[in-house]
Amino acid sequence: MIEAQLSFVAEAVGGERSGADVLISGVSIDSRTAGNRQLFIPIAGETFDGHAFVKDALARGCVAFLWERHRPLPAALRDDPHVLVESGVDALQALATAYRVQCNARVIGVTGSNGKTTTKDMLATVLQKRFKTAATVGNLNNEFGLPLSILAWSKNTEVAILEMGMRGPGQIAALCRIAQPDIGAITLIGEAHLELLGSRSAIADAKWELVEALPKGSFAVLPDDEPLLKRAPPTGVRVITFGESEQADVRVSAYESRGVGGAQFVLDPPGCVVQLAAPGIHLARNGALVYAIARELGMADEVIVEALGSYVSSAGRQALEELAPGVLLIDDAYNASPTSMARALEVLRDMPHKKKLAVLGDMREIGEPEAEKHVALGESLAAFGVTQLMAIGCHSAAMERGARQAKIADVEIFASAQEAVERVVQNVQCAHAARSDIVILVKASRAVGLECVSTALREAFAALKGE
Repeated sequence: MIEAQLSFVAEAVGGERSGADVLISGVSIDSRTAGNRQLFIPIAGETFDGHAFVKDALARGCVAFLWERHRPLPAALRDDPHVLVESGVDALQALATAYRVQCNARVIGVTGSNGKTTTKDMLATVLQKRFKTAATVGNLNNEFGLPLSILAWSKNTEVAILEMGMRGPGQIAALCRIAQPDIGAITLIGEAHLELLGSRSAIADAKWELVEALPKGSFAVLPDDEPLLKRAPPTGVRVITFGESEQADVRVSAYESRGVGGAQFVLDPPGCVVQLAAPGIHLARNGALVYAIARELGMADEVIVEALGSYVSSAGRQALEELAPGVLLIDDAYNASPTSMARALEVLRDMPHKKKLAVLGDMREIGEPEAEKHVALGESLAAFGVTQLMAIGCHSAAMERGARQAKIADVEIFASAQEAVERVVQNVQCAHAARSDIVILVKASRAVGLECVSTALREAFAALKGE
């Protein structure tokens, strides 16, 4: 993490220092988690103003703070080390940029409509086999999270992977001004945030801001099968493509799902056979993207392949968990769009379990007509072998309508995740008691909160084991 004198902070953010030139170790914007010797940066939000919690942060061990100069500074805080700034947010970002330059790490920016966090985690799993590697924690990928991720790097970091989120034009460009990426990667262009940007073309424009920010001599890794990304890169920036077509620079071929045994595929060139712990063609494609970057950074094929095989999905991101013999949970509750929903359903389809329960919630921000898209989702379920649907949220009735049109008779709908929890657990436990093997897919947009369903299933079966 950043360790610097307060004078360095003041110079980096263009602020006015007052009080002792203390050494700060780390940065916090949340007084509840502020720690020893940190710098506290108060952020004025819609609900809370961090300036009201500076005293709490100091009590928890922070040694200095920033303060927006247009706000009266309370007398009780005037003797504590601080820096007056124009904007807390701008200062946080400026400090991150200064530290990024000081670290001199090779920075990889990752964006895309789906798969950003998975790709970032997979990249970290591979690159740490050779380099001192840092990566975004969780999905801290916005104007607050990205600078905090940078400020958490060790000073001897060699390669840093930064996830870049987007909710509108210009946002990735702003993140790139902070992070100054050396390498860029776009996973895919999908429907996430379609409601906000209006078209996939506009989404592609926003994602392309990452490529536009790359310096001469760098490279971008892009999906070969996305026409919206068939553009001329900036002068001096190479493009490396990945995908399943013969034209891709790194091609996924001979893909074979092995259900609970993961998946196998070949990367061409160089013809390496890759074993993944989880199935899904999208994971294989992510693996091709990761291979392209690792190879360019000089890693050996055998090291890359072995590391890809060791990658394990994190909770909520298509994590496979055997709750009991014959009971498999596919926890993909973190987010959903039509594209990612289809990929998750493919994984469900490939599982050998006779009973396939889909616990699905709303897909948000996917653009109009939302109801019709949820009907289409319901209609598609039979093709993926779904035997039972438990639909949750505003569009649960639309999913039910589509599922019944597809001749799926066992359908239940719920207004909220909390309303559904008990019934889902009861249903799965009954199947287990009847010795019926069952696989459960839990997936929805983050706002639906389906993680409570996954948690309840884990707890219920853990309790059974303890009896």
